[in-house]
Parts: sequence; structure tokens; C-alpha cells
Amino acid sequence: MEKNENSERLTPSQERAVFLLATKPLLSIKEVAAQLGVTDRTVRNWRVNPRFRQAVNEARGELVSTALAGLQHASMEAVGVLREALGSGNEHARLRAADLLLGHLTKLSDLKDFAERLAALEEKMNATS
Repeated sequence: MEKNENSERLTPSQERAVFLLATKPLLSIKEVAAQLGVTDRTVRNWRVNPRFRQAVNEARGELVSTALAGLQHASMEAVGVLREALGSGNEHARLRAADLLLGHLTKLSDLKDFAERLAALEEKMNATS
């Protein structure tokens, strides 16, 4: 029987639960428990454990980062398609491509500005702590 309520390391069953909860968020606690061969109460207890919650959050974060990297790679191809559309003989396609490019540029610029301001605030807060 696996016991690991206060340990820093997760048990193999907890690690499998982390994987299931991170990759299949629509599974119920009962379904996760059934797949692991533990009771749903056990999974509920794990979910209140700070180390377990941290592991689930980290796993989800890694999945999001991987997906974001894939989107960033594909976005370069999408920009290429929009650039090609700018040279199209179809006036409607050219205007639409220009509108999309400018709209996305504005959003990215705003997001970059926000990230820089947030980083500066965090730096100030860390310096005063």
C-alpha cells in the first residue's frame, strides 16, 4: 500500500493521477480512481495535498507550453499566407489580409507592453521585499 501524505516525492500512483488529471481534464474523480485502482476518496485526498496540486499545475503548464510552441511555429506559416494574400489580385483578399495583420500586430504589441510593465512591477516588488 502506498502512503505518501507529507513526503516531497509523489508515489507512482500519484504520478499516474497527475498525468490523468493534466491530460484528461474531463475525467471525473471516480474515473481517475477506477483507472488507478484506488478509491475516489484517495484521489480527493491527494487533490488537497499542496505538492500534488503543484505537480498537476506544473504538468498542465508544460502541456500549455508545448501547445504554445506548436502554435508559434505554425504562426510563422500563417503570416506567410497573409503576406501572400497581400500580393493577391483579389482586392477583398488583400484588404482582409492587411486588416488581419494590423489587428494582430496591435494585439501583440499591447501584450508585449503589458508583459514588460508587469515584469518591471514584479522586479520592484522583489526589490522591496
